[in-house]
Amino acid sequence: MSSAADFRYHIDTPATWRPESAFLHIMGWLYVGPEGGCLDIRARVDDRISLGNYGLERPDLLASLGDSLGARRSGFILRAQTWRGARRLALDFHDGTRWREFFSTPLDTTALPADAVKPPRYLRAVTVYQTLHYLYRYFHRESWRTLCRETDAVLADVTTYPCDTGGIEPFIGQIENPGYWINAGYDKFRVTGWAFRTDGEILQLSATTGVLTENRLVYPKDRPDVAEHRKDHPGCGRSGYYGLVDIRHDVPNPVNLKIFADLPDGMRLLAFSRRMYLDRRDAHNGPIQIYRPALFYKVLAALLRGALLGRYRFDSWKEARGEIERLRQHLASTLGRGEPVKLPEVIARRRDQDPYTRWCWHNRLTPRLRAVLAQDSAAVVKAGGPLISVVVPAYNTPEKYLGELIACLKAQIYPRWELCIADDASPQPHVRRILEQAAKEDARIKPVFRPENGHISRATNSALDVATGEFVALVDHDDLLPDDALLHVAQAIVAHPTAGYLYTDEDKIDDTGRRFDPHLKGGWSPEMAITHNYTHHLTVIRRDIVERAGRLRPDYNGAQDIDLFLRCFELIPAGDVVHVPYVCYHWRAHAESTAQRGDQKGYLFDAARRAIADAVTRSSLRAEPVLPGFAREYALCLHQLKWDPALLRENPVTIVIPTKDRADLLARCLDSLARTTPTESVKVVVVDDASTDPAALALLDTLPTRADLRVEVVRAPASADGFNYSRLVNLGTARADTPLVLHLNNDVEATSPGWLEDLVGWSTVPGVGVVGVKLLYPDGTVNHAGIGFGREDGLAHVLFERLPAADFGYFFLPHAARNVAAVTGACLLTPTALYRDLGGFDEKELGVAYNDVDYCLRAQAAGRRVVVSPQAVLTHVGSASRGNQYTEREHVAFLARHGGYRDPYHSETLSFPPSHLPLDPYHRRHAQAPRPFKAVVLTHNLNFEGAPIFIFELARYLAEQPGVSITVASPQEGPLRQRFEAAGLKVEIWDAGALRAARNPAEFTAALKTFASSRSWDDVELFICNTMLTYWGIHLAHHLGKPSAFYIHESNTVKRFFQNLLLPVACESVEEAFRLATRVVFTAKSTRDIHEEHNANDNYRTLPSWVDFPRIETFAAAHAPLDLRRKHKLDPDAIIVVNIGSVCERKGQHIYIRGIDLLRKELPTLFPGRKIQWVMVGAREGLYMESLLEDIQLMNLHEVVIVPETPDIYDFYRLADILVCTSFEESFPRVLLEAMVFGTRIVSTDVNGIAEMLTSNDEAYLVPAGDPFKLAAALKMALADHVAGNTKMVSMAYARAARNYHQSRAFPKHLQVIREAWLG
Repeated sequence: MSSAADFRYHIDTPATWRPESAFLHIMGWLYVGPEGGCLDIRARVDDRISLGNYGLERPDLLASLGDSLGARRSGFILRAQTWRGARRLALDFHDGTRWREFFSTPLDTTALPADAVKPPRYLRAVTVYQTLHYLYRYFHRESWRTLCRETDAVLADVTTYPCDTGGIEPFIGQIENPGYWINAGYDKFRVTGWAFRTDGEILQLSATTGVLTENRLVYPKDRPDVAEHRKDHPGCGRSGYYGLVDIRHDVPNPVNLKIFADLPDGMRLLAFSRRMYLDRRDAHNGPIQIYRPALFYKVLAALLRGALLGRYRFDSWKEARGEIERLRQHLASTLGRGEPVKLPEVIARRRDQDPYTRWCWHNRLTPRLRAVLAQDSAAVVKAGGPLISVVVPAYNTPEKYLGELIACLKAQIYPRWELCIADDASPQPHVRRILEQAAKEDARIKPVFRPENGHISRATNSALDVATGEFVALVDHDDLLPDDALLHVAQAIVAHPTAGYLYTDEDKIDDTGRRFDPHLKGGWSPEMAITHNYTHHLTVIRRDIVERAGRLRPDYNGAQDIDLFLRCFELIPAGDVVHVPYVCYHWRAHAESTAQRGDQKGYLFDAARRAIADAVTRSSLRAEPVLPGFAREYALCLHQLKWDPALLRENPVTIVIPTKDRADLLARCLDSLARTTPTESVKVVVVDDASTDPAALALLDTLPTRADLRVEVVRAPASADGFNYSRLVNLGTARADTPLVLHLNNDVEATSPGWLEDLVGWSTVPGVGVVGVKLLYPDGTVNHAGIGFGREDGLAHVLFERLPAADFGYFFLPHAARNVAAVTGACLLTPTALYRDLGGFDEKELGVAYNDVDYCLRAQAAGRRVVVSPQAVLTHVGSASRGNQYTEREHVAFLARHGGYRDPYHSETLSFPPSHLPLDPYHRRHAQAPRPFKAVVLTHNLNFEGAPIFIFELARYLAEQPGVSITVASPQEGPLRQRFEAAGLKVEIWDAGALRAARNPAEFTAALKTFASSRSWDDVELFICNTMLTYWGIHLAHHLGKPSAFYIHESNTVKRFFQNLLLPVACESVEEAFRLATRVVFTAKSTRDIHEEHNANDNYRTLPSWVDFPRIETFAAAHAPLDLRRKHKLDPDAIIVVNIGSVCERKGQHIYIRGIDLLRKELPTLFPGRKIQWVMVGAREGLYMESLLEDIQLMNLHEVVIVPETPDIYDFYRLADILVCTSFEESFPRVLLEAMVFGTRIVSTDVNGIAEMLTSNDEAYLVPAGDPFKLAAALKMALADHVAGNTKMVSMAYARAARNYHQSRAFPKHLQVIREAWLG
């Protein structure tokens, strides 16, 4: 016996290294520790490799090496090729990372026969078909150089001597499948064959590609074909075997499949072995393969090149040639020829367009949308829609622009308009000519020709003289209205009969027709309107209000619009100013237009200042407009107000500052207040939260004696509940004896005087209840410029965070005083009486997070507005004294209270977050309007599986919408049908067998036409197809001229998913469905990325999935876990770990079993006295389930409970302590969503969309797919958390589900995309 530091070995035979025949048989053992460390073995004779078999039983070693599996399975056998002149033999073992030499000896080959020459490498004919197929599959389109390099690498493995055993005496049989190449999807492959023993019985067969782990095969099974062939052995009729065999990630290539037989005498003998070449590539990624003779012969030439160069020989060229021809015929009959599909140029360009150009494409007026809008227009007219007078002042309007203006009015879908256009004595004769001709052609066009030029205000007033409409729309003579503009305005008026002032979104347009620079506005912001003409175009005002306001004033030319608007606002209740959220105005950008640069009409700045000053005076506000330095620098007409400093003296402020330790922060904060605020108008209340730092305590003792600042220190009573910001500010505010109170964090510093005067000034505006500031980080970027609400999660987020302070932001919003949903409590001013009336900050449910936002929303509910001022700028470190912490329970509480809040102050076409409000190019405003439609929902089956349940819930929701009719169709029956019908949904079973069986596009097209003609489709307006398996439904919709929505859940390429269902050429029909669908919907970005190559039409959308919170919470309240455990005969006292999902290879339950096996030996030590019960829910008959049962029996896992597929799936979420997901592929598994809401601890693989829905170690333990060792480690941590009572991860997961996947927010998004599809 020999040994090294980490292994021991012994060579049993040969006794001498002087071989007498060319094949040298080597037997022995190699021990690499009790847990094993050897995965494979080989011999090297000089440069020639021969592979062997390792892992043979050696029970004789247990006494000396210890009773371990590593010792028992340490035997090996090799057959090495030798020749005269060979000098050295070495033995290597593979440790999972590399080959390591453990034995080496010189060879004496003098006794070999004279003809024992060095043998050539042989390419066996039995491997040619699969080897050539592998090379063609991946490299048929590669360059010759790449192809030759890859071929040489493959041949180096395939021509290595394999030492296969086709049946070791006394065993007779065969490995029928797999062949010599395997693509081990899901780290498993299928094995089939037959085996029997000539001298006795075989109890059991097991297979392995490693050493210590193995899979029990299903054996014996009936094989009448073998019985017919081997009549000399009566028992061979029950010789069949099959099963699934694991492949470790670290095994070397080629992998060694070994099949062992357990005999009645306790022996375990090697019966068969086969070397198989691992296809480690994803066989189904990349473009679909094509067949062309030239490509085939190029790959064949690369293969034959090695033979021509003498690198190898064929063992039988005749047989190899037959295999080559067989492959050629197969490829020619199953693959398409790859005729290129040319995309229309407009589609090719669109993929590279900027977001707004793409938005314009997706929001274009398609023929179907025009028809729908025409119906809307007729309904508005029937409802008494208003006459809208379009008022236009014109002067020397270029002929092209004037003609386009008139044309855009005549193209309006809404017919009740009149064009009141005043020619301001234009010298150009074409103006009168065009207007007179237009008036003759259309009585709605009413020109006025002024005798003398009076400029824009007088000309507009002249146009008003002939206006008869109830509303007037102000339009410039060189601008345009889109065809649906006046319709949306009229719809808004009908919906809001008391509306006095309406404004729309707008963009710019150049002389080429290019649209750009969209201004997508928020709802009415009275405070922003004082200084910033953000409503701008298109403005529509009730005509009697314009008259009462005194029309336009010539003295304010240049800013005549803001002057008029400000006067009109004073006559209109705030609730009657209406934002129409459609782009209804194209502002022409040309050399003379203010659309290009504001200072091109320099006089407007002075006119705007005077108009604002007049409005401020009329409103009795004590302020004057000023133009900030950045506005002057960039020629922006963006004024601010400078407030009367006396307002602060009249309205003194109590500043409440919570603090804990961090004397440095508090000192800097207080010193900044002393420098920037008047002592006589400010009182400071410092609320100490049980500081212990000596420096902080010393500072607090000195504060009341400061001469430059009036400071009172309040000591907060000790609390066992930890930090509670709401409690601290409430304590401090109780000491306020001033009209106003300001909450201020101790890590905020004021940099210059005037900030507090600014806040107090805004607080004096009637209706304002809360005022906030602009906060900057120490690096000069924005920390806070108001708070908005996210569209996705329903939570509040800071606007413009981390934007450079000088950055304009979206339409200058960071630099405009404006209304917002909320402001941060780090610096928040509010009337003391209002604070007390509203009960202050919520100490009970929002002690740390969202207390400031909650207060702002309650203030708004009480009729007060929230303002953020850009003139008050302070510096904020951000949570410096308490640190950052995540309060998930408060997120949930906030969502329960305000989750349905819709932020009115920024457009839904803008994404938020991110904080800089980027445009969403896919947002379609037209799809938000409720409309009736009739749809077929096509599901691939009616089983209790994730995808059918997903579409059931969506169909049920759609059917609940007014006017929506849903019919459910499926190609097969299933138990879910009852649930559909119980929800009132009609279910039809469609015979689509011919469509799904089509072998090529021609057969598919013929079957499609036959199916389409089998019934009337007049009652179907839209097809909603769920999963790739319903691709034929998309083709059917296209054939019928109907729109469609295609829901994709498969995180797999088309080829891989359909590898056993469709021929490769038929996959083209599936891929075409992605292009034909009106909308393709994904619930995970990672799934979308897999299919992105087919997104030629930019028709993909990614939407969150959902979970039914009310149903789960109702179920949980009605079902106790102990009762459910008794119902399912599970141990009421055990820790229960469940794996839920249809049992199949993709779900990876074999990894779950392996993980349990690895972990169970440690459990009694780790968790003494605790029983753990493992449950697998979703069993279904089949080879995979049989294989799992064999493995469970082999591993003696009696504690594993198998539960068949069941509709009572909620029972197992509720009764479980831990849920395990072992899937290899998942888009957005509902099993995890539901576990998150049930509060079940989660251990899961991190594949595809799972990593998007959960964060590892925060909300779940995530592990790589196919790794039972890491799964076991994660299970150990999850069990430890459970035993310790640590629920942080569980509550974090619940909070994430509540934020992102609540059905109340998800369903409307899906409805909108389905409406988009319906609109076509």
